[in-house]
Amino acid sequence: KSGGVQSSSCGIHKSYRCLVCIVPQKEQSEGGAPASMAGEIDRLRQYTNTTMKHFLEPSIRAPKRFVETVPDDVDNADSWAECLLRITNVSEVCTVVGNAPSEGLSRALWGDYGKPDGCIAVAECEIELLTGRTHQIRGQLAAEGFPLVGDVQYGGAVPNTSSLWKERCKGRVESFLDSEHLALQCCPLEFL
Repeated sequence: KSGGVQSSSCGIHKSYRCLVCIVPQKEQSEGGAPASMAGEIDRLRQYTNTTMKHFLEPSIRAPKRFVETVPDDVDNADSWAECLLRITNVSEVCTVVGNAPSEGLSRALWGDYGKPDGCIAVAECEIELLTGRTHQIRGQLAAEGFPLVGDVQYGGAVPNTSSLWKERCKGRVESFLDSEHLALQCCPLEFL
């Protein structure tokens, strides 16, 4: 083991691509003015080729809780799973507000229910998963303020509350169906 990542001469290396929401966060200044889109994109790109580390709270329920450090007041700190990933590339950014093509992209991505509050752009990220928890991509990126497009549970979509949708759920938990258009795909598989 090296830095929490297993090195092995056999195994599978998985890469993923996903589309993330760019949502300007409140700055830590006294005024609380929103950050600029350029600042948020720079913040996302700062993660490129560095290891993003979070700990996953032990839970069977979604959305799961991802934190940078295990809280001191938990009963069993060892049960929190270490999650590691690396963003290997961030594409050019596409705006989803402000003009007809951008609004068209927004409708194509989120449909009639609209984009999440505050989302002004999207960017494609290439991800290298360093620990074997695929769900961590959703949680870790959301924890850093970049939820995946279409991900209702982590803030990347608006829940569908129409009566037709509820009828299609037929008693199942609606939030599990809301993410059926999640912008995440597995890319090349490499056998080591």
